Amino acid sequence: MITSAILTLLYGLIKVVISPLTLLPDVVLTGNVGSAIATASDYLASVSFILPVASLVAVFGLILAVEGGILAFKGINWLIRKIPFIN
Repeated sequence: MITSAILTLLYGLIKVVISPLTLLPDVVLTGNVGSAIATASDYLASVSFILPVASLVAVFGLILAVEGGILAFKGINWLIRKIPFIN
């Protein structure tokens, strides 16, 4: 009974926070996006004998992870500097 009340409150809170997003119209991609993806996959297929696509995805994921870590580090340092008496 208590857990259902807590879950109902959490659901209501999430619904209130997300409610402005429901006012926005749905987004539909144009046909050009699909053709661009098809063209990119053709280019990647022609280069796959030199460097496999899985390697490209792994390198791209590693770069994103490192950049995300740097961003998190800088964000935490910025927050620490904003706290009085810690400077």
